[in-house]
Formats: sequence, structure tokens, C-alpha cells
Amino acid sequence: MKARVLPFAICATGSLVLAGGTIPVAADETSSAADLDIAALSLRLPNEEKVSFAALPNDATVAGDPGSMLYAGPLPVALIEVAAHGAFESHKQANEKKTKNSLNDIVLAPYQGSLSHFTNAELMRRALDGLPTHGTKVLVQYSEKAGVGWLIECSPRFFMTPDARALVLQNDIVIHSPDAASPATFKNVVEVVGPPRDSVGKDSENTWMVQDGAVLTGASVDLLRESLSLALSELRGDFAGPARAFHTVRYPRGGEEKMERAQTLRQTPQRVVLKTLRGWIMSVPAAA
Repeated sequence: MKARVLPFAICATGSLVLAGGTIPVAADETSSAADLDIAALSLRLPNEEKVSFAALPNDATVAGDPGSMLYAGPLPVALIEVAAHGAFESHKQANEKKTKNSLNDIVLAPYQGSLSHFTNAELMRRALDGLPTHGTKVLVQYSEKAGVGWLIECSPRFFMTPDARALVLQNDIVIHSPDAASPATFKNVVEVVGPPRDSVGKDSENTWMVQDGAVLTGASVDLLRESLSLALSELRGDFAGPARAFHTVRYPRGGEEKMERAQTLRQTPQRVVLKTLRGWIMSVPAAA
């Protein structure tokens, strides 16, 4: 992280120091991270009640920015071109929305019974309870004033791969120091890609729906907990050091192999922690 943040984190009395330990990421893997010696920590709930879940689009179906068009010729002709281009963009966006909704219906339909009552309060309470800290941990409402100590605000968005074999979390995280007058100490996106589950053909939905969806909600809690732990690790300077070279990292995302141009921050036999060209922090399964 930037050098200006690290001294602040070190100087904050009773806040973040190194210790030893590990935390679980999912039922079938482990990612090493030190326990966090934090005197007081608050996690603020987002404004939305339900956890955000969507199907992860195929690369070919990801909506891009509206295209630009150069209009030439007499004014009446240009006005016709503007109207035609506007109609084209509206049609394009409508098709993209329809495709996205159809993909959600196909991929998430088997799990809606469980997801329909999965709230951010449950998700964040379970993630916060499992976060390896030694101080008090409080879950605060969206409009509630936070108490003393560090405050985390986040907006987790979960995606399921089209083959339903993995979950992906993208979490916008902001961390405020105990000094309420200071600007945010950490502000970044943390993405965590879950491990691919075994492919079981037409009954693939059953792999997530064990015990009425407990496997699915439990995996979501693990990904959120890992994202918070990585943000706090970055805050206290765990990933600081000499500049690392960017290289191509291959990793599984569901049944597909994906690539990311990134710096490797931490690596274990199960997980690789990266910093991407966008500046995001990513945790991905290690390639087989």
C-alpha cells in the first residue's frame, strides 16, 4: 500500500499489529493470515436488505460502454443519424439487460429459495464473528453512528459462474481509522474467487443446496470474511516491500481457466493473493 498510510497504521495505538494464525476461506481450503490485534472494530451494514447475487456473465456478454459515432453531412441528415444511433443503443442495452436477466434465471433459479431470505445482516454477522480479531466486534446499521475504533463499510456483490461451480465476490471496501476526522485509511475493491466445486452434471444445484442452502450461504460468508481480512492485511502493511514485477497469473474460475496480469502478494498451495493492474486486491485459487 502507499507509504503514507503505513506510518499512520503503525502509530495508531492499540490498533493493528502482527500476530500468528490462520483463517479458513472455504470448507476445502485454507488461506494463511495473521490474527488481527484490534481493540474495537465496527462493520456497517449496507442499505440493501438482501445479499446481492447475480450470474457472472460470459466474457462475450459483458456490457460495454455505449459506442461513439461521428456525425457528418448536412444538419437534417445528422439529426437522422443521431436518432438512428440512439435507437440502436437503446435496443442494444435492452438486449443486454434481457440477456443478463435470462442468465440470472438460468443459473440462479435453483437457489432462489435459499437466496430470497439471505440477508446482509446474517451474512455480515457471521463473517464478522469469524474474523480473527482480539477486540470487540460490532455490527452497526446503515444509518447508525459507529462507536469507537475502526469502522469498515463495504458493498459485497456475489456472482455465480455460468456452470454453477464457483462463487466470485467483488467487495468495495472503505476502512476508517479511530480518528473520525481523518480521511478513509483504505479504499479499494477486493475480489475473491472461490474454489471450483466438482461438476456433477444435471444435479449440480444439489452441491450448493446441502442442508437447505447451508453450503451456498456458508461459502458466501467465507468469501466475505476473506475479503475483509485481506483489506486489513493491506492496511497494516503486510504486503509492503520491494516492487514486484507484473506477470500473467492463471487460475481456475469455475470450470474455466482465467488469466490476470498482476503482482503476486502472497502464495500458498491453495490460494494466490494478487494486486491487479486496476489496483484491486484479488484472492484466487492456485492453478492445479
